[in-house]
Formats: sequence, C-alpha cells, structure tokens
Amino acid sequence: MVRLLKAMGLEQYNQSIAQEHITGDVLVECTEAILEKELNIASKLHRVRLMKLIDGSHSAKGILSGEGPYGALTQ
Repeated sequence: MVRLLKAMGLEQYNQSIAQEHITGDVLVECTEAILEKELNIASKLHRVRLMKLIDGSHSAKGILSGEGPYGALTQ
C-alpha cells in the first residue's frame, strides 16, 4: 500500500491506512464514506482518485508500473 499511495501522490495517508491495517483486499471493500470518516481522507478529489482504484477504473499494477494517469508522478 505504501508504494501504491506514493505512486498516486497520496503518501500522506500512509499512516492512517497502516494504523487501520488496510491491505489491498480490504481497500477494495471501502466506500467513499469509509475513506472520509474512518481513514480521515478529507479531500474529495483524493477520495475520487482512490475510488477509481477501488472500482477498477485504474489498476494498482498499472499505477505501480508508471502507466495510466499517475505515470508522471513516478518519474
């Protein structure tokens, strides 16, 4: 999760996600409300980006390999 959040430019959420023991299989079960209220992701835009990952619009593998919308962040 740490590498994925960094690749997405969302590393500021590493601590809250680690504290709640969120893994990829748990993340895909999260709703926007959980991201906001339980994981303290206040930014609507950040939640939207994570929801695209959760709903399958973006792939973790693609993000980590520098493909897709976050490729420029990993350069």
